[in-house]
Amino acid sequence: TTTTTKRNTNQIQTIAGVLGNVLEWYDFALYGFFSDIIAQVFFPPGQDNLLLSYIVFGGAFVARPFGGLIAGHIGDKHGRKRALVMSMISMSIPTFVMGCLPGYDVIGGWSTALLIICRLAQGLSVGGQLPASVVYTVETKPREHWGYYGAYVSFAAGAGSMLGNLVGAFLRQFLTDAQLLSWGWRIPFLSGILMAAVAGLLQVVGEEHNPNEAEYNSTHESNSSIGEVVEESEHNSSVVASFLEEKHPIKEALKKENLPALFSSMLVPML
Repeated sequence: TTTTTKRNTNQIQTIAGVLGNVLEWYDFALYGFFSDIIAQVFFPPGQDNLLLSYIVFGGAFVARPFGGLIAGHIGDKHGRKRALVMSMISMSIPTFVMGCLPGYDVIGGWSTALLIICRLAQGLSVGGQLPASVVYTVETKPREHWGYYGAYVSFAAGAGSMLGNLVGAFLRQFLTDAQLLSWGWRIPFLSGILMAAVAGLLQVVGEEHNPNEAEYNSTHESNSSIGEVVEESEHNSSVVASFLEEKHPIKEALKKENLPALFSSMLVPML
């Protein structure tokens, strides 16, 4: 029946969203668990290479708020699923590329620069994926179950970090230091491409959810609407002005009445 099919689709998109969150945080956490190896591969030999490696690791956290702004804008204007799928793909690509990068002994400082770019891309991605995952997961469920399904997202994030830890421990246990430095560390990063497969599954089976579709119109639609209003209300400047002023998600978030909630949501993860 239609109800059964819709329920099955809903379950599959929930599984895909949660699994994507696990892999997202798995990809993001890998750098930390292999930071000592990365320091030797991508930085010039010296006593400070581990410190430099950790600085690049921390750079992703600086990029996360900007990723949240970008994903929030996409989710509000084009749909929650699109924001989530794009953030998942934008994590899988730099993670996979990191596993393919030549080391400092091959291309010198270019390897460091490429590593920084990939890590910043990871930060942008995870900064957008977490809120996109929460919003998409809960808004496609009954309101009375939002807390229950929202907990899945937090659980998945922790599970992904733990998975990265276990993979790192496993490789260090069964590979020699030389094998780990030569090729072993690349394996978990190359597996980051699995995220793209999950994103593809969500794109196929997931239903788009865009509650703001009527408010955030495309430029063409907005121009058409403005033209109609000008024709019908040529002398009514206040009506025309209301159409000319398009809502913007960032402006909405920075409204005075929304600032307490905005700052609270920023401070809680920091603390």
